[in-house]
Amino acid sequence: MKKFDVDSFLEPKLLGGEFLAVHAEEIYDFEDKDKKVGYSFFISIQDPKSDFYFSSFACKIKTLQPSLHIEELSKGPKPVTFKNFSMGQYKGKLWFSADDIMPK
Repeated sequence: MKKFDVDSFLEPKLLGGEFLAVHAEEIYDFEDKDKKVGYSFFISIQDPKSDFYFSSFACKIKTLQPSLHIEELSKGPKPVTFKNFSMGQYKGKLWFSADDIMPK
């Protein structure tokens, strides 16, 4: 029998496959405030088949050179896809991360 716990529900496919990046900001190291470590993109779920349609979340992108540049969002939200998207939970809070974010 499969173990039934919170992590059983943390499947990225439940979010659907249509996303819009609406905003982004740089992320800096906790101890060295001058060291940039990545970006946080604010994402809106746009898949009408998803139970989370129109919900939003922040996704940490683990590269200093994402395929979607922050400047592109100044022209408005952009449809995106992720490389190695993952999600989890820590102390009851959900987290989202990916290796890269690309324009769709």
